Amino acid sequence: MPIILIVDDPGILLETQRTFLHRNGFLLVPVAGGEESLRLAREKKPDLIVLDAAKSSPEGLETCSRFKSDPQLQGIPLVIVGSLRDRQAAKLAGAEGFVPRPVTQASLLSQVRRFVTASERANSRLPVGFKVTCRTGDEGFVAFSRDLSSTGMFLKSSRPPSKGSFMLLSFVLPGERPVPIETEAEVIRVVLPDPSMRLTAGTGLRFTTLAAEIKIDDDQEIAELTRTILERAGYRVRCSSSAGEALSVILAELPDLLLLDVNMPEMDGWELLRLLKVEDATKQLPVVMFSIKMEVRDKVHALQEGAYDYITKPFSYNELLERVRRIFADLEVRR
Repeated sequence: MPIILIVDDPGILLETQRTFLHRNGFLLVPVAGGEESLRLAREKKPDLIVLDAAKSSPEGLETCSRFKSDPQLQGIPLVIVGSLRDRQAAKLAGAEGFVPRPVTQASLLSQVRRFVTASERANSRLPVGFKVTCRTGDEGFVAFSRDLSSTGMFLKSSRPPSKGSFMLLSFVLPGERPVPIETEAEVIRVVLPDPSMRLTAGTGLRFTTLAAEIKIDDDQEIAELTRTILERAGYRVRCSSSAGEALSVILAELPDLLLLDVNMPEMDGWELLRLLKVEDATKQLPVVMFSIKMEVRDKVHALQEGAYDYITKPFSYNELLERVRRIFADLEVRR
């Protein structure tokens, strides 16, 4: 797992992005700054250094210069987080990347992926919301999930239980064939409401009696969840697990929109897109590409190949629904 050294004196960047970066396959090593940050960088030899230049602090940019001039740290890329006015100063200090405030997950992940490739997460988390009935002792309440993996979930709640406590959970796993689940879970993380932080208040849970039905760590399960979300919004959806199968389905009944993952068995999404764009029957079909790549050149490549739009994974289902609605509205205007 790639190591990222987070030099973050206020601790805000680390607190808001720790779970997000870890979920995307990175190991974070936090440090407050000063001599300790240099010592730890020499010891750990991280794949990337992310430096929070706290509120345009001159010390942050000076720390960047010290990192880049240290002979033991040569070759380690450094990304600075700061205000827009710091961009030029960060470049002069030797930073290879820059993330402007306010920090978004997309902007941070885009810069991180410029320099390091994440390892595959063993238990992928999917952004999916559904009702969960919870019981702690004699008390019961209803909450809603924010994401789910085969080993745990995050529940949105303004009054989360204490860390280390246990809960009994009951919920229905969404999909083409809904599956009722009952399991015990341990509270391993508590996020309290805080208006100054961009964090969802709630509870991180780890399943202790894991149900075999909870398995969402492959593209087929992601497709099924995507299908469920779109069908609930009123769309008729068909899923295909390979490019060959997709081509047969498309030729049998031309859809109004194709959501196409770049990573497909047999032939990849790019090959299928090119094939569709040279056939008279399918060349006008709007295609939205999915990929984990976030670089501008990847999006430009998709448009050059004839794609209508490009969505970066991981994505939120709210974003997906909004993109789909916007595309259909745009197509209606063009007719």
